[in-house]
Amino acid sequence: MPCAQVPVEIWQTIFLLLSQTETTPEFDEDEFNCWGRKPQTSSRQPLILPRTPSLLSQVCHQWREYAYGMPFLWDTLFVKTPRYISEYNIAQYQGICELAQRRLTLARSISLTVGLDAKDDTQFASMIIQTLLPFSLQWEKVHIYAPPISLEQLDNLHACDIPRLVSLKTVSPMYVPGRIIPHKSTEIPLTDRISTITRLCTSFPPSADSPVFTFLEELHIQQIRSETLSSMLSLLSSCLRLRTLSISGFGLTMTQAGSHLPPDSLLTIPTLEVLNLEHPVGRESLLDLLVLPNLRTLFLCGKCSGGSSQSILDCISHLKVRSSISSLEHLSISFEMHGLTSPTLVDFLRDNTSLISLWIDDAYKSLNEPLVTSYLFDALTQPDNKASAVVCPKLKTLRLTKCSDFEDSKLIDLMNRRCQLDRTKEGEESIMKLYMSVRRKVDAKVLEEVRERRTRGYSITLDTA
Repeated sequence: MPCAQVPVEIWQTIFLLLSQTETTPEFDEDEFNCWGRKPQTSSRQPLILPRTPSLLSQVCHQWREYAYGMPFLWDTLFVKTPRYISEYNIAQYQGICELAQRRLTLARSISLTVGLDAKDDTQFASMIIQTLLPFSLQWEKVHIYAPPISLEQLDNLHACDIPRLVSLKTVSPMYVPGRIIPHKSTEIPLTDRISTITRLCTSFPPSADSPVFTFLEELHIQQIRSETLSSMLSLLSSCLRLRTLSISGFGLTMTQAGSHLPPDSLLTIPTLEVLNLEHPVGRESLLDLLVLPNLRTLFLCGKCSGGSSQSILDCISHLKVRSSISSLEHLSISFEMHGLTSPTLVDFLRDNTSLISLWIDDAYKSLNEPLVTSYLFDALTQPDNKASAVVCPKLKTLRLTKCSDFEDSKLIDLMNRRCQLDRTKEGEESIMKLYMSVRRKVDAKVLEEVRERRTRGYSITLDTA
């Protein structure tokens, strides 16, 4: 059949399938990461994403007509500041804004997902935000990473201007004393006017009595320059439906000088299931006051050097006891800097007997002691003298990334013991999903074991150098 005779519906189906093959890092949902955390993106990536809609519309006149007639092809827009700001002038900035406006117009009246990464470029941020504002009635998900002064353009928005908004992220460059001059603004008035959102990520949290907390299920608090322990407790106590809490920053949850919290200051958040801590140094004061009876998932990432990492693990262990939790179910550890050792980690894992998924990232082992070692594999494979069971006996999903400091024979032992439906011991679950990325070549016997288990239905992926 000639291309000209192919029904429009078929072309549109093909276009939609093609568009789904492209990911936009800022909006990706990763089960092994926390929402709101700024993704690692390439400085060379295009200024406007996704690219697929534009590429399809440039093939020929017919394809352009098809693409322009598909609003769902244009419902996502992410714009980032140029790599070399000095090489761009106002006219070029204006061209980017006009292109963004044309793309959003093609979405017609459907809900929009829009994002901006302007870093410290105030001028670019202000121009793009001004371009996005006329489409606020269609906003469903908005992620803006920009200087505080640029965010002031959102101050005139009211609840009636953003009726569809359910996910809002407004983050400014992290404050580091001596490097960035703090802006006088400490809040965004918009967040005190809306009650529709279920997700909020911000460097400027609203007041504790804000209506924004009414339906909030996920809160990511970026580094707050005016943060105190009492203000954090007050804010969290307003989140009656909170299921996921993420906190980023460097040790700011400290009591004010001369102030003392009463002994009954424990805060119970009965609905919270997920706790994500990025750069958790100094968060002990807050963790020691939380009671989370339904906590299931913990994600630790960022920098936590010295004895801080052990201190955080101790706080989590005490939190579990205080909350009457016997074990976590999901644990992810992706530290850039830490003071942990493999035995220390194994001790923590041993106290979480109901873990069903575990991710350990060794990407920064040049700065730390490796965590994915033969010692870890032995603990997952062989009962020690203190216990009759292996570590994490209920584990079903295991993800180990950027590792290399282990004996290949130990990995084979792990698969023989834990990836065998007919040979697991009583009380042990079989690991059905195993993903490993190894920064070296592995023995041919390992590859053969992986292939054999794939034929038996296991989801095993082994990426090697």
